[in-house]
Amino acid sequence: MRKAVLTILLSLMIGFASLAYANTRFAASAWQEACELSRYKCEGVAPPLVEYDETGLASGLLGYYLLGTRIVFISAGQEEQAEYAVMVHEMVHYLQYMTATRVGGLILERCSMEREAFEISDQVLKRLGLGEQARNGNLIDYGC
Repeated sequence: MRKAVLTILLSLMIGFASLAYANTRFAASAWQEACELSRYKCEGVAPPLVEYDETGLASGLLGYYLLGTRIVFISAGQEEQAEYAVMVHEMVHYLQYMTATRVGGLILERCSMEREAFEISDQVLKRLGLGEQARNGNLIDYGC
């Protein structure tokens, strides 16, 4: 009986591990690109955790960084290349926040943060052969 329970628990753990891996298939590459393209130092900064939001697209959100945490949310159901660019964009926001908390005096201003993150995600989209489709008027939405 004990062996059967342990086998079931091990199977569940493997299943959850593969699910987590599937949900972060671009995370390492996106983190590397966010670090390389931004002006922020990534040494000593743990990469954010990436989670998928099943309701994000319905609300119009492509992704978001939950301020003050290590969690970047990406809306499920996007094309892979667009998803990747959004992930880089949100990781830049994470870096902005982490830098501001580590280096005193850096002011987090919404419009400049969005512009900076969009400039970087636009570079990614261009490299992938796509236009600025991830923007979707978001700077206007922020009043910038």
